[in-house]
Amino acid sequence: MRLEDPATWWRVAEFAGEVCGHVAILPSELVTWRPAPDPEVAHLWQLFVRPAAWGSGVAVALLEAAVDRASAQGYAQIRLFTPVRQARARRFYEREGWTAVDDPLDDGEGLLIIQYRRPVGP
Repeated sequence: MRLEDPATWWRVAEFAGEVCGHVAILPSELVTWRPAPDPEVAHLWQLFVRPAAWGSGVAVALLEAAVDRASAQGYAQIRLFTPVRQARARRFYEREGWTAVDDPLDDGEGLLIIQYRRPVGP
């Protein structure tokens, strides 16, 4: 299981006494879809927050924790993939300093995916 891999870092968040979200990062070369063999790039593997916690700051806190962890692990950049049609997620990432790079990619199932990146560190 990927969460048990020592190269994977992850956290969960609570809101109103319940687990409401999680985040995970791993080295970009370990990603099964579009691995990047660049030791300076971390991959934001997952960031999910339950709708009941949207707007609470949980997503921002989880994302900041992941970026901070990537910096502490010596990465220069962090990347993620999200569906092109996920406008809410894309607005969130852009508001948090992420930049879309490259053209959208087909995931092989007809879903268009866009890559975002941002620098980490001081």
